[in-house]
Amino acid sequence: MQDVGNAFTSLMPLLADLDSGLLNQMRRFNSFQGRMVTLKEEYSATCPGCGTGTNHYHSEFCDTARCAKTGIQLISCEFFSEYEYAHVCENTTWTGYWPGVLDCFEYGLFAYFVPNVGFIPCTSDHPDAVCDLNTLVVKYDWDVKLQKRVPRNA
Repeated sequence: MQDVGNAFTSLMPLLADLDSGLLNQMRRFNSFQGRMVTLKEEYSATCPGCGTGTNHYHSEFCDTARCAKTGIQLISCEFFSEYEYAHVCENTTWTGYWPGVLDCFEYGLFAYFVPNVGFIPCTSDHPDAVCDLNTLVVKYDWDVKLQKRVPRNA
């Protein structure tokens, strides 16, 4: 029978490769939904949440879909909107991009993550830049007519 210590040691290169791959993936992706920083790499012909195609409505329980009235995640909107204002939620279509990504590119909202510090604003050419969806949601308002976030008081 092989010694457990030796067996673990023999797995170390495999684990290191796996860990390296995960770290590289984490550097490329946002901490919440895995969004990359270039529009070319961002594009997906199908929604990662429900598989619907570009310009088609999301499925009823898709966790990627947003409420057309609030911009909030559709499956959570009824809970939150009950306390803010009454409305009937409406679904949105898959644009080919994660919700908010096009807005981040339009407004130049990017950040990189520093452990024990948090997200630091940066430009899109920073090697660890990701779309700053957090700033987008906190500092920009949902425009029902445009179906996107816009600068506050615009």
